Amino acid sequence: MLVCTDLDFVPTHGLAHAWEAAHLDDEDRERYVEHRELTNWNDAAAPWMERGIEDAADVIHKNLTTTGGNLGSSTWQEWIAAYELFTGQASPLLP
Repeated sequence: MLVCTDLDFVPTHGLAHAWEAAHLDDEDRERYVEHRELTNWNDAAAPWMERGIEDAADVIHKNLTTTGGNLGSSTWQEWIAAYELFTGQASPLLP
């Protein structure tokens, strides 16, 4: 994977895309889009964060790299649930 920026989130975000491409089928992707109440998986005409593919990579990044924060907040509970739906694994943020 070629990383052409020094932004911290890019390597994990990019690897999440690679993992998704290798492990999910269209049914998995549709289930994720419905769960997250998004309108599409990867419509180039849609805004970046309305695309399931980008939301999922962001959710994976957050669950794999976060070291603090209010994990009990509704936002974090949504990100953890989305991670678990997307990967089929418990979030590494949970004890």
